[in-house]
Amino acid sequence: MSASLDIGVGGVAARAGDHICGFFTGSRGRDEMLVPFMRAGLQAGEKCICLVDSPDPGAVAASICTAAPTPDQAEQLDIQSATGAYVRDGLFAAAGMIDFLDETMAEVFEDGRFTSARAAGDMSWVLKRPPGAEEFFAYESAINHFAPRYPQVLLCLYDLDQFGASMLMEVIKTHPKMLLEGMVVENPYYVAPDEYQAVEPSYE
Repeated sequence: MSASLDIGVGGVAARAGDHICGFFTGSRGRDEMLVPFMRAGLQAGEKCICLVDSPDPGAVAASICTAAPTPDQAEQLDIQSATGAYVRDGLFAAAGMIDFLDETMAEVFEDGRFTSARAAGDMSWVLKRPPGAEEFFAYESAINHFAPRYPQVLLCLYDLDQFGASMLMEVIKTHPKMLLEGMVVENPYYVAPDEYQAVEPSYE
């Protein structure tokens, strides 16, 4: 899959199948990535999935759509709690989450309405240390096998104020591309899933 998709940030594009980490500082910094990323998807007629814990879904939708979503936008834009999506039944499980994403995307493309999709997730939920969080980086690495299955772009958002250096190093190792200062760049520190040795998150 090589289709070019406008990510809405800095006028740059990503490729279908990309798994990107975006680094930001504070809620304003997050929204400076998240909002244009989602708006570009809506304008392109893509399915847009947004996983965030704050503010509430209605406020996020209003920020993205600049007003109450139209019926078409409401069908296009799916906003869910990040914790609720990732920590299902009180447990995070890497394989289970990938199965969930696979089922979700299969449904998205089933009827042919959408030819591409994008999803963004604020990954700060893992800092709450839910059961199963030790599989987090194994999950981020395994996503690199999942991302090319569909014409999709996956953006994982990390707050530099909340994640420590050791966790950010693992983030960098598990994402082939990075969104930095409005540009999508190839990550020279990326380690392919077959070579990556997953570690448990360090919260120090």
